[in-house]
Amino acid sequence: MVSVEGNDYTMRTFTRLVSTGGTSRSLRTTVPQWVIEHFSLSVGDEVNWALQVEDGEMRLVVTPKKD
Repeated sequence: MVSVEGNDYTMRTFTRLVSTGGTSRSLRTTVPQWVIEHFSLSVGDEVNWALQVEDGEMRLVVTPKKD
């Protein structure tokens, strides 16, 4: 889903969380194809996950790790 407001746009995709197995409480999901293409990601690349809280809303910001 894409929404446009002025010069800003938001792309949304829903993915399903699955267990990583074992005794870990971590979950795994798929990185959507449009994110892979936008950042030119490949197998083995690393991404930075940042949680931002503002006005009672949480946003997860994902960016490629820069060397």
